[in-house]
Amino acid sequence: MKVKVKVIFMIILPILFGSVSSCSENSVSAKGKQLFGKTFTNARSRMLDKLTSEEEKANAEYAEKIVAAVNSGNRDALKALFSAKSVSSILNLDEQIERFFSYYNGGFGEYELSSGGESVSMERGKCVARERIFWICIPSQRQYSSRIRVCYRDVYEADPGKVGLVTLEVEGSGDEHNSRFSLGYKWNNYYNDARDMAGRLVEAYGAGDFSSLKELFSRDFDAAALETIRQGMEKFEGKPLNGQAFTASGKEYYDGNYDIKVDWYSDERINGNAVLGEKVHVNVWNIITDKKKKYKMSFEMQRFPNREGSGSSGFAITKFDFYAE
Repeated sequence: MKVKVKVIFMIILPILFGSVSSCSENSVSAKGKQLFGKTFTNARSRMLDKLTSEEEKANAEYAEKIVAAVNSGNRDALKALFSAKSVSSILNLDEQIERFFSYYNGGFGEYELSSGGESVSMERGKCVARERIFWICIPSQRQYSSRIRVCYRDVYEADPGKVGLVTLEVEGSGDEHNSRFSLGYKWNNYYNDARDMAGRLVEAYGAGDFSSLKELFSRDFDAAALETIRQGMEKFEGKPLNGQAFTASGKEYYDGNYDIKVDWYSDERINGNAVLGEKVHVNVWNIITDKKKKYKMSFEMQRFPNREGSGSSGFAITKFDFYAE
């Protein structure tokens, strides 16, 4: 099957609003057809060989792999695009993929690409996590149209098992073929949860506020261990400064953030869209005070279904260690 591709350049809002963006803005229709109720005009389009940005090229290559898998009926090829975490932990991934192939029975003909932006996390000038979104828009010969919102991660240093295709979200338009369904699961990166919990812990230490600290721990945390933590707080010297970072030449400076290294492991398993368990291990380095003291902490926080945690986003601390460097 010969596939015709149009790549549409869009100026959109930041990625926070990507979920409400569509293929219709500043784009062009195939053969004058309407897609999602709008005729596309005044396009700024480029062919694949004229793409300039690395993001556009990566999105186009990803789209080609998805289209090739669908056009050849190759379920395994599509499944191989998903992250190792998704393949091992989504209990009904094969069923989701089969529904996708049934919906696009016969494959794709003409399609258009629309960029949805990217989300990047940087540490010391290095990209440690990157997630991208784009749309595959398909004007169907069956007189209805659909679009596929593609989300994938190509950089994820903290958990390489989550690198790969994250989700495919299908939205069909038309009376007969109206449908919405998704494949995959958007695995959490826990970065904001970990930073928030670490910030609250460090703030409590700096203020000598054991009551606020205690609220972050799980309800069944060992009472004797909590008393040891309280006694340790009395030995904490000074007020925490706002983080430590380094220039490219290695010069140290304070950047306004705690220098947090986040590692995690989990027993996450997905049944439908339900997460059966989450466990996150966090290390916090270079907690420096105005008394020229340096401290480190490590903790484990957990979030369970139907259990309200006392800390960040429903998390509660189940293991904790704090010590001077």
